[in-house]
Amino acid sequence: MPQLDFVTYFNQYVSLIMILTLCLLIISKSMLFRIKIVMLGRNSLRYKLNGEISSVDYINFKKIFVNN
Repeated sequence: MPQLDFVTYFNQYVSLIMILTLCLLIISKSMLFRIKIVMLGRNSLRYKLNGEISSVDYINFKKIFVNN
């Protein structure tokens, strides 16, 4: 009987780990998206500080939002 209990607990443990990894994947995907937006903001800030008003900001914006 203890063997059967161990198997049921193991199955519950594995399913819990799978659910947690799925949640982590979703969270990491959204974090990557946020990091890209922050990097886009830094690039546009740097170009404005340098005094270069060009279409680089728009190109970066297009790359990020069209590729995802």
